Amino acid sequence: MVARRLSGRFVLAVVLVTLAAAVAVRVLGPSRKVVASAASPDGSSEARLVQVSWAGAKYRSYDVCLRQLNDNRDAPTSCSNVAHLLGVPDINGRPGVELLWRSAVQLDVRYAHASSAPQYQPEFFWPSSAPRRFPLYGNLSRAPITIRVVRELS
Repeated sequence: MVARRLSGRFVLAVVLVTLAAAVAVRVLGPSRKVVASAASPDGSSEARLVQVSWAGAKYRSYDVCLRQLNDNRDAPTSCSNVAHLLGVPDINGRPGVELLWRSAVQLDVRYAHASSAPQYQPEFFWPSSAPRRFPLYGNLSRAPITIRVVRELS
């Protein structure tokens, strides 16, 4: 009986600590703000530049993500990250990152300086919209988007 009470209290304590940690991360975690966007030439996709700010951070960080323009959701999960730039200075009060579509399937992420610019995927494939039982019949009509992260901006 005593072991059952202790295990119940232990589980309750673990749940409360986990919940408190989740709230702290949500409140004290990074703030995300879309600072620029560029629609693809065919109007089917949008590249977004999202500023990621941590409290007290000295330098700016940016995520670059892609979303389908016909997607009505504006949640962060509807935008798929393809690159992350750290330590980017502003240029004349504007972000030191530029999104440039060369074609409907080629996006350049140009920057002047960054302490780190990892690219998550050089080719982006749209997630399948087909039911799980038919995984091969998803967005076969959507061509993959080629992404280049280049240091060219001056």
